[in-house]
Amino acid sequence: MKSPSAVSNQWGSYFVDVQKNEGEETRRLTWCCHSIHKYSTMAIPSIEAIA
Repeated sequence: MKSPSAVSNQWGSYFVDVQKNEGEETRRLTWCCHSIHKYSTMAIPSIEAIA
């Protein structure tokens, strides 16, 4: 079984976009990963926030 962050042959990665620029590969977060990272504290609060 592939990990959730594995790259799909058809669509690429759901979380990270690899861009090639002058022979160097840079990794950028996709919109989905950025949104999960930004809003996860509202959807899944930490235990300290609940207590």
